[in-house]
Amino acid sequence: MAFLVVLAAAGYLGFVEWQEREAQGHAAGATGFRLEQLGFGELRDRPLLDLRTAIAGHAYVDFLSDRYEAGDWGWLIVRKGSANPGERWVVRESRLASTKEGNTTASKLEVLDSLTGKVVAKRNLYAGQIEGSPPTGWTNGHASTFVRGVFASKRTWSPIPRIVWPAASQYEAQLPVVQQASQGTPGDGCPSAVHPVYRHGMLRLDVGTWQLVPWGFGIRGFACSNEHVAIFSGVYSDLEITIASLDSREVIAFELGTSFDWTGRNSRKFGGLVVNDSIVRFDVQEWSAARTPKVAGEGGEQVLVRMLRYEVPRKLLSNTSDSGSVEPLLRGQADGRVSFR
Repeated sequence: MAFLVVLAAAGYLGFVEWQEREAQGHAAGATGFRLEQLGFGELRDRPLLDLRTAIAGHAYVDFLSDRYEAGDWGWLIVRKGSANPGERWVVRESRLASTKEGNTTASKLEVLDSLTGKVVAKRNLYAGQIEGSPPTGWTNGHASTFVRGVFASKRTWSPIPRIVWPAASQYEAQLPVVQQASQGTPGDGCPSAVHPVYRHGMLRLDVGTWQLVPWGFGIRGFACSNEHVAIFSGVYSDLEITIASLDSREVIAFELGTSFDWTGRNSRKFGGLVVNDSIVRFDVQEWSAARTPKVAGEGGEQVLVRMLRYEVPRKLLSNTSDSGSVEPLLRGQADGRVSFR
């Protein structure tokens, strides 16, 4: 019996590999597509191929009414209402089965040519199915590999600039603590319309007609200058920083080591953002999680314990790009890699 199970599993994996070989290159040359998700929910019955993973390897993806333009190492510019209703290539995932708890267990993935109405490639997805080389149970990745094969995508990214500690210490300075400083609200210097929002599995910053999805983990804080908006992400002591001009045409992304530890309970506020041709500068206020004793029956307040300033030379942040129009930025090389200027 065990032998038959192993044989059946081997047969299934062989069938999957055959499907992927047959699908290779049907949409070669296309740089993006429209993503459709049928029968799924926002919180329950989620798709097995999520939006962010679907974009990997492509210049853009249209989803619902918006266009998602892909940048270096995962940051995205979301252009509201800019999806092309006549997009030729469509990647469609349809839910087949879910558990009673609302976890999708099976779906059908198809790539369609809207000019002919034909399905050029298809396969089923099963949550946790072991496949690939090396074998993994990451269904999201298997689906993305299948789609990239159909589009013959070879798009890769140059690394995000990373300034590690203690080398990064030369760009950190401690400022005098101003005890009367106000912790205020997140988004120092930002118009009231700029705010974080969670949609389709991604936390992003809404900037009006467009949105910025950071390359880093989550949104720890954000700040604005007259011409730029910055998102600060990260865990432990590293800051993962994504900065965009307010017209969304320039994006800067880098990682910076710091002297503080994100695992602590202290809170931080970001501000003082300055971005020009020479430097990127911002300030961090660190507030103690401990509160002052209650006075006259009133609740205590958090205490400002440190004020830090970071000033990083722009010459160290070489991976910058204009993203106003994705295609002109891509510099294809002989080996298929893509770099940003």
